[in-house]
Amino acid sequence: MQTSVSGLKESQNPRQQIVEQPRELFHAPHYTRWRENTVGTRAIKRGKASQVVDGKDFRLAEEIRYIQDKAAEHDLRMVTIGQLILFSTKTGDAWLLDVTDKLAARLAKEAWTSTGSSSTCVHNIRLYNRICHPPNSQLKHQTKNRGRMGHEHPTGRIVAETPANANCFVGFHDITPWSPDQSCLAIHRAAPGFFEMADCGKPIDICLWMPQSGEIRAVDSTTGWNFQQGSRLQWLPGSRDILAFNTVENGRAVAVLKNVATGQRTVLPAAIYVISPDGRTSISPNFTTLAHRWRAYGYPPLASNPIIADPSADGLWQLGLETGKESLFVSTKRAAEFEAVPSADPGSHFLCHASFSPDGTRVIFLHRFFSVDGGLFTRMIATDRMAKEFVLLAQEKVSHFDWIDNETVLVWARFTGGGLAAARARGVFGSPWIKPLLRAARKITGRWKKQFLAESYYKISVKDPKSRSRFGWPSLDSDGHPMIARSHKWITTDFYPDSAGRLPVILYNPDQQRRIDVYVFEHNPRSNDSDVKCDLHPRWSRTEDLIAVDTCVAGFRQVRVLDVSDVVI
Repeated sequence: MQTSVSGLKESQNPRQQIVEQPRELFHAPHYTRWRENTVGTRAIKRGKASQVVDGKDFRLAEEIRYIQDKAAEHDLRMVTIGQLILFSTKTGDAWLLDVTDKLAARLAKEAWTSTGSSSTCVHNIRLYNRICHPPNSQLKHQTKNRGRMGHEHPTGRIVAETPANANCFVGFHDITPWSPDQSCLAIHRAAPGFFEMADCGKPIDICLWMPQSGEIRAVDSTTGWNFQQGSRLQWLPGSRDILAFNTVENGRAVAVLKNVATGQRTVLPAAIYVISPDGRTSISPNFTTLAHRWRAYGYPPLASNPIIADPSADGLWQLGLETGKESLFVSTKRAAEFEAVPSADPGSHFLCHASFSPDGTRVIFLHRFFSVDGGLFTRMIATDRMAKEFVLLAQEKVSHFDWIDNETVLVWARFTGGGLAAARARGVFGSPWIKPLLRAARKITGRWKKQFLAESYYKISVKDPKSRSRFGWPSLDSDGHPMIARSHKWITTDFYPDSAGRLPVILYNPDQQRRIDVYVFEHNPRSNDSDVKCDLHPRWSRTEDLIAVDTCVAGFRQVRVLDVSDVVI
């Protein structure tokens, strides 16, 4: 464990200013594609480009992908866009040239394309900033014209990836997988044939992945896991060498504390979910309840256990990691009765997604149930560390979130002035003749629907929830999995796959109102079951200049690390 991610970054993704001059510079005042057809050299003109970056005249990212694809085919092509030239070679290389400043940036090397990982991308800082970091006015215009995919960085950012011959993944977006010294990442490794919910409960490896060397070392195993959140594998706060994760033993979900330096293994009597910043306490849902009511987040082996029928005896559980003492933190009954929604199905309530504030003094969680219209109804509740006082932050549709600071939450939610939530609460949509219309409406997507329903990210104060404000709209116009950096202004998030199966890794700076899609992955799982989908779940490294994502490009889950230091530092 003496290797470091930083060493890999320096060797595979240099950011020094290097200019490699081509043999010949081509000058063209207009936009052309040279050798568009395999026969002849017909140039296709697309109008003049008066500025280097202008979404009205061309889409630079599209042409970069085009020239990278041609390089992968070892096909000689050239595209000119004003003072920019993009060309591919028969040797599998691709370059972008700025003929005015005599600068160059490599886009592909030896048939490497945007979906590869063996890039040796040469960044010239002035060229990079000029093309990929336009002024805010231009960026907003491009984002508007590009739609939900925003503004891309198609050049090579992947500095490490797990092997493609196994299913490797981290889990949810609220956990930093890097070790405290950032020398390795804690990951799960499953057999190549595991891609269905029926596989959850079979043993998989708990591993340490050293990105610099590529070594993956198994340190333990678990049977308590799912595809969305894994085993809640995480580093114990305040310790350099201890991993915490869940497994199933004797039909019960339990937590394991594993010292990866000494091999010492401690089994706790209950499961963990989120661990307090001081490393002493965990708050967790009942994974048996989840196995019955929200199986994507439960552990399937527990589904054979009986559910706790009394809502006053189940809910969120508190576990002392030093003492092993378990107690009920918040009961499902108490959460359901707090500002109760009358149309709730009494047998469908559950609590989940607990999260400590950065200083550990507050906890937020989701209270979920199925309403009489058949849809999921979610309420976000905040409480103090002793669970004495409740504050309702949002309800009806509430999704992924993160803490901005100790008093403010960023969350994807829907606020319709109380109308939609009130109608659902009264059971209006439970009518037999409305239900078919409601099912059809739920399939409709698009920015106009979200604008109409006031669905977006919101900043919500736990002290004054009514003072909420919309966040990042319209740049961030879709639900994702946000993680907020503490050392700089950038937020990383993602979107769900679009119609073409593309998933962007997004950086957003609220001060600059600037969105950058630093990479776009394909989503290609081997199952159509949404419970085994592979969301990117981007997570910051300890130094907050690297991002780890779970990907499924070719049917296997792989963890990939992206270097975004040129943007955030």
